[in-house]
Amino acid sequence: MLSGPANERLIDVLRRTLDNPALDFTIIGRHLVIYQSLKTPAVNPDRLTDSVYYIEIRGRVLDRTDRQPLPFTSIYIKDKSIGTVSNEEGRFLLKLDAGYISDTLIISCIGYKHITEPISSLISTNKDYLLKTDVISIQEVIIRKISPVLLLQAATEKVKENYPQDPAVLTCFTAKQ
Repeated sequence: MLSGPANERLIDVLRRTLDNPALDFTIIGRHLVIYQSLKTPAVNPDRLTDSVYYIEIRGRVLDRTDRQPLPFTSIYIKDKSIGTVSNEEGRFLLKLDAGYISDTLIISCIGYKHITEPISSLISTNKDYLLKTDVISIQEVIIRKISPVLLLQAATEKVKENYPQDPAVLTCFTAKQ
C-alpha cells in the first residue's frame, strides 16, 4: 500500500512509485505507458549533462501476400518532417529523441495501405511490418488528337491570365564556397 496524502496527485504517486532511473513513463490519452528509455552519451561522454536520450525503432517492411521486401518505403512521424526510408532489403532503423514518444509512426509505400502505430508501442522493437496492397481505380483517360500549333496558340493566349503582369523583385543568397 502506498503512503501519502489522500489528495495526492497521480503524477506525484507515479514519480514516487517509479523511483528508478532506468524507467520512465508518459500518459497518452487515457493510457499510462511505462518504458525503459535508452540512453547513449553524446559528444562528450565525460560530462553527464551532455547526453542524448533516444528511442530506436527497427524493422523490415514486407509485402503481406508474398513476404517480399519493399525497398524505399517511407517511415516517418505523423505531421513532422522526421523519418527515414527502408533499404533495398526493406530494413530500416529510426532513431528518435525521447520527446517523440507520444507521437505516431506511419509506414507507407505507393500501392500499399499505410500502417499507423503509436511510437510508445514500438520502443526497442525489431519486427516485420506487413503492408497490404491497395488497389486504386482511376477514371478512364480519353486521348484526342490535337494539332500542336493549336495547342501552342491556346497556351500563348492564356499567358496573361496565368502569369502576373507586374514585375517582381527577388533576392537570392548563395553560400560561400
